[in-house]
Amino acid sequence: MIDKVVSFFRDFLHISYQDAHGFFKLLGVCFLSIALYFGAKGLMSKDLSPSTTDVKKLDSMVLILDKAIEVSKEPILFSFDPNS
Repeated sequence: MIDKVVSFFRDFLHISYQDAHGFFKLLGVCFLSIALYFGAKGLMSKDLSPSTTDVKKLDSMVLILDKAIEVSKEPILFSFDPNS
């Protein structure tokens, strides 16, 4: 089956067998990439909004982080000599 298609391209475009075989593979890659593009586009169109429980968890994490930032101490500076 593939040899018939390759032979058709070879006769139609007047190219060698290896070139026709490579052209056939290139067409396959092009069709596959187009199919993956539209397949991924269909998957991405779904609604992916977060649930209310997720929003509550994230809000509580933000509050915890805000408290941790407020409690953090000032850095203790010390003299540093990289040559010694």
